[in-house]
Amino acid sequence: MNDHAKSPLKIGWESVKANVLPLAVLWVFAAALAGVYWLVPDASAKIDPLEDWMSRNGWRGVVVSQIVFTGLLPWLFYAAFRSIRPKRTTLTCVLQVAWGCASGVLCNWFFHVQDVWFGPSDTFSDVVAKTLVDQFGWTVLLAPPSATFFFWLGRDMSFAKCRADWPRNVLRELVLPNLLTNWCIGIPSSLSVYSFPAPLRIVACGLIGTFWTLVLLQIGKRSARGSQEK
Repeated sequence: MNDHAKSPLKIGWESVKANVLPLAVLWVFAAALAGVYWLVPDASAKIDPLEDWMSRNGWRGVVVSQIVFTGLLPWLFYAAFRSIRPKRTTLTCVLQVAWGCASGVLCNWFFHVQDVWFGPSDTFSDVVAKTLVDQFGWTVLLAPPSATFFFWLGRDMSFAKCRADWPRNVLRELVLPNLLTNWCIGIPSSLSVYSFPAPLRIVACGLIGTFWTLVLLQIGKRSARGSQEK
């Protein structure tokens, strides 16, 4: 079946399935981290040095976390799982880091904006409000440039391939697969992210972003006019 005949949900689901092993590893680690933070007595105190460091370093801390989560960890997954490995692995990771650092700084700024709008508390109503604005406002705004960037990465940074494969219906074949998949993963993830103290939110977001970076690259590869995926 040609990719242009596939539904946005099918493209997104195939991209998730392609990363099922990295997903399992990442979510087990994320669940364990969250469980320890919230359930183990005094565990949060042991993370205080990280929280203090992130608070002191501002955007520099964001950049360091994004280098780890959008560059180093995806590179390790690419090395471990050949099925998701791009042809130009190192360059792909370098460009992912550049994108991740820029988007991470913007997202951290948006977290602060949300705290101004709704307050810095982590009450259930505030967390839900922040999640709704995040997923149905901020995420929708960032979806087109993000989808385009990872479409280009999925073509091995070839503008000629991008022109040849550019979807006939960009919204349906490129933007919607990103949005639908993001909402399935991002809504529960955002509820978790906004329950953390402000300095740790970008770290929790970055951990989830490791998997999301892998999925975005797969969506980009599958959102092609006239190509077929095995």
